[in-house]
Amino acid sequence: MPERIVYIVESLYKPDYIQKIHCHQINWMAENSEYEVYAVLTEKPHRQLVYELSPKVHIVNFGLNFDDINKFYYYQKPFLSLKKQWAYRKKMKKLLENIRPKAIITYDKREKWCLWSISDKSHKIVVLGSAKDLYKKVWITNLPLFVNWTATFFKRNLHTLPLKAMDTVVVETQDSQKSWKQIFPKIVAIRPP
Repeated sequence: MPERIVYIVESLYKPDYIQKIHCHQINWMAENSEYEVYAVLTEKPHRQLVYELSPKVHIVNFGLNFDDINKFYYYQKPFLSLKKQWAYRKKMKKLLENIRPKAIITYDKREKWCLWSISDKSHKIVVLGSAKDLYKKVWITNLPLFVNWTATFFKRNLHTLPLKAMDTVVVETQDSQKSWKQIFPKIVAIRPP
């Protein structure tokens, strides 16, 4: 029985350079390795994918539609977000128990919040898209510089909490790797295709 790798990519329905790279990586792994490759989606099932995936890729769509939260009033969003996150964690845990992957590759999105709390034997890899100085930067023009720096500090630290529980962090450049090295000891730089 071949070992499995799971890629978590929210959706592949919108034309986007990043989504194109994700599809390229997933297709390459499916076509050029002995791994059984799974792509986990969360948005809008039964829609045509913008970028084609290899027939060797097993597509799993949870159909949670996190993007729909934006249609609600601001006071409804936190409850809906928590509800969907809970459903997402449940579905993800069940999937991981069923297929028992060797590795899970995710991007710095909402998945990090549930993945770090699921204890399975898979190697968890997260791909960061930016250097530390740009990560979760807050800049509100009418606020004093000190307030923006403080907001950035707290937001960045909050979002790096689940990332610290991941086994490996991947960035695109050597400079990004140097900027994050102090926070993530297991960090590697891999240039996108």
